[in-house]
Amino acid sequence: MSLNFSEFLGEIANSPTILIITILLIIMFILNGFTDSPNTIVTTVSNRSLNVDLAIIFSSIMNFLGVLSVGIFIPKVAITISNLVDFAGNNTYVFISIFSVFLSILSWIYISWKLGYPTSESHCIIGALIGSYIGITNSFKGINFPDLIKILIGFICVMILSFLLGYIIVSIIKGIFKNSDRRKVKKPFNIANIISSMTLSFMHGAHNGQKLIGLFLVVFFTFKGDVSSDFSYPLWIIIILALAMGIGTTIGGKKIIKSVGMQLVNLENYEGFSADLSSCIVLLIATIIGMPISTTHSVTCSIMGVGASKRLSSINWKFAMRMGLIWFLTFPATVLLGIVFSKLIFLFVR
Repeated sequence: MSLNFSEFLGEIANSPTILIITILLIIMFILNGFTDSPNTIVTTVSNRSLNVDLAIIFSSIMNFLGVLSVGIFIPKVAITISNLVDFAGNNTYVFISIFSVFLSILSWIYISWKLGYPTSESHCIIGALIGSYIGITNSFKGINFPDLIKILIGFICVMILSFLLGYIIVSIIKGIFKNSDRRKVKKPFNIANIISSMTLSFMHGAHNGQKLIGLFLVVFFTFKGDVSSDFSYPLWIIIILALAMGIGTTIGGKKIIKSVGMQLVNLENYEGFSADLSSCIVLLIATIIGMPISTTHSVTCSIMGVGASKRLSSINWKFAMRMGLIWFLTFPATVLLGIVFSKLIFLFVR
């Protein structure tokens, strides 16, 4: 089963609500590109393999291609997100939930962006979705707690695994090239770092694209009322949302790039390559098993693991602790925001 563009336009004509939700979800993609994508190019900017403007352009292209590749993967991440709460097909509840999720994400991302700290839009979505359900239904019975627990465990595991992989990979590279002339290996590692960073941008688009495209389709078919298990991702939807993420990457992110890439730890080109490779591995594993994870957490912890291989004091622990506090506050804060916004919207919609 698929959905053609003319059918979609017909649904919009019959239901302005679908138009509003579509616009909100497209803006979420732009926001994801604006706040999350820059983390994938932090290493190339911090070690000057690429200048920031050129890195953002390349990352925009790779994020676009990553979102386009969503149909290649088994959509396990999208399935996990779509099964997180059950609104029992209530169109009004779904509309209120998406609106409150949007407002919650916007609020929390703005706060963290102003502070210069990267945050996880994935956990914003999850927290706000659960908060909106609680706010609308005043209950917990429609929450898929096994999947929620899996996601929260993944929150911790991703940080640990990324840190360890970053540490191990850079240690192996140091061992292999310990007797090499640094001037001779600098250029090859510059190129390797650029390639790994662009690969990471691609994986970011593929992984995060699943979360938001899955949410888009679940919402649409909740309204349409005929969800099919053999549904295939329509190319026109993917292109629109891929463009949105690419545009978001292009217009924003310098503040976050500078804070993570220049305040957390200073990296050389081979270290940037190691951090990116670590994050790529973690993102690929998560995409295959259907675990929604944060690119922000993976990239930042990989960078810290690489920095720790030199010495623990090379990491700006004061900055890292403040950033970690933002991460741990993201879920409860967005749950609370989801509850508040959903109750406020419910007053006007019911």
